[in-house]
Parts: sequence; C-alpha cells; structure tokens
Amino acid sequence: EGEVKRITTAAEVYEARTVIISEMLELGSASHADHTRTGELAAAAGAQVLVTIGQGAAPAAQAARAAGVHTIELPDAQAAIELLDGGVLRLLQQ
Repeated sequence: EGEVKRITTAAEVYEARTVIISEMLELGSASHADHTRTGELAAAAGAQVLVTIGQGAAPAAQAARAAGVHTIELPDAQAAIELLDGGVLRLLQQ
C-alpha cells in the first residue's frame, strides 16, 4: 500500500513519465515477487518508461513491459550514469 502511494504521488507531483529502479538485493527470497510488483506499480502509476538497473530488477521490467510500458534494462550503475550523461532520459521524457 505504501509503495503504491509513493509511486503514484511522485508521478502526480513531478509529472513523472520515467521511473528508474535498481535491483533490491536485500529482499532475499521475496525478490522476484517484489520486483514484479514494482514493475506493475510503475505501470499503474502511468509510467511511460521504466529503466531498471541490475539483473535482479529484470522481473520489474518484464511486468512493466507486459503492461505496455517501454523498458530499458541496464546491467549496472555505470551504464545508468552513461545513459543519463548522454541525455537519453531527457529525450524520452519529452
């Protein structure tokens, strides 16, 4: 419930169309289900693009993609930095 509110509020306040998440290694055995739920929540909040960082976040990308959200899957934080530095996300948000 709290996660839904945080994602939805951010989407409304900031008119966010791009959501960026990284793998949440601390989730342990709940990792797959919780990442899947995060992807579903991003889609429900109206995200147009979901960027995931790390292999552990792949279930979020799969769930969002199934809901029609464009996804970008990055292997690590360095790839995310390079993507942001290149201005790609700014272009996607327009």
